Amino acid sequence: MSDLYPNLDAAQRLASSEIHYEQTPVDATNVHCEGARILICSFHHMKPDRARAILKNAYEAKKPLCIFEISDNGLPIFLFWLTMPFAFLMVLALTPMIRPMTWQQIVFTYFVPLIPLFVAWDAAISNIRTYTLTDMDELTAGLDDAYAWESGEVKSHAPGKMRYLLGQPA
Repeated sequence: MSDLYPNLDAAQRLASSEIHYEQTPVDATNVHCEGARILICSFHHMKPDRARAILKNAYEAKKPLCIFEISDNGLPIFLFWLTMPFAFLMVLALTPMIRPMTWQQIVFTYFVPLIPLFVAWDAAISNIRTYTLTDMDELTAGLDDAYAWESGEVKSHAPGKMRYLLGQPA
């Protein structure tokens, strides 16, 4: 596992497991490692120029790339705003199950409900920002010499479909 801003506490907790968490920052647009690059539920955070740079880096390094997004912006956009109250209520309901619980979580969830508001906003915006299959085709345009791309959608357990983009040296 890697991140541009690694969580050192999480890395230490995983140190005794079979999962390796890279403790130095890794920029997805300039990766120097062996094996496949896998981005799960994160590609929608990349602006088009960064997204293209990630794809180009895998292409130039001749490394396999797997991108999976569970968000689906296939519905009319106004419907995402209707999900905000549900997300808000889910945070209120699930917060007591979070451990360790801090006083800040209680205050900013129940008394000044900033956390539910931010989570609801992030969920709606993430769906809107998800790249469409057409967007993925545009991002991979010109990166197909000796490299194969496949994008598609599969049914998800959540409402909507999960999108994917797979790339590998031909």
